[in-house]
Amino acid sequence: MVSTNESRVRFNYRDYRQLPDDKRYEIIDGELYMVKSHGSLHQVVLRNLQSLVWPFVRDHQLGQVLFGPLDVILSEEDIVQPDLIYVSRERQEIISEHGCEGVPDLVVEVTSLATSNLDRQQKRELYAKYGVQEYWLVDPVARSIDQMELQGEKLALRGSYFRKDERVTSQIIPELSMPVGQVFEPA
Repeated sequence: MVSTNESRVRFNYRDYRQLPDDKRYEIIDGELYMVKSHGSLHQVVLRNLQSLVWPFVRDHQLGQVLFGPLDVILSEEDIVQPDLIYVSRERQEIISEHGCEGVPDLVVEVTSLATSNLDRQQKRELYAKYGVQEYWLVDPVARSIDQMELQGEKLALRGSYFRKDERVTSQIIPELSMPVGQVFEPA
């Protein structure tokens, strides 16, 4: 990710809506970031996550699972595009034609070399500030998943999973448990 806010001009949602559609952008605390395109490894991992999470949520009628690029509008000055979000059935009204206008219950970011620091620091703090209950950082290169849960005002590490036979069990999506190995399968 590259910050384009050298002059400390604060951006908001109105500014964001006027940006050209040829690139992806995020705004965190009024600072504009241009999001680089991700490679095929990122897409493979995201596809695997989609195939594990969405059918489970759909079959159990638990809510909605949406995938990036999708605007998640946390405030006028905090607009992000996570890779995957889950919104419980009871809170689905926050999903609109513009994206997700509110705080998802679960946010998943598939990290890359370009986004790792932003995902691990600024976004983690941002998601905690707005009350995201569960946050996963999925690292395709290290083949690991860091699962965090909201404790007070911070997203605390619940567990780091990297062995193929380990299972990540969501605290937010009832009974969703998936083997780490399936998240990183190439085919």
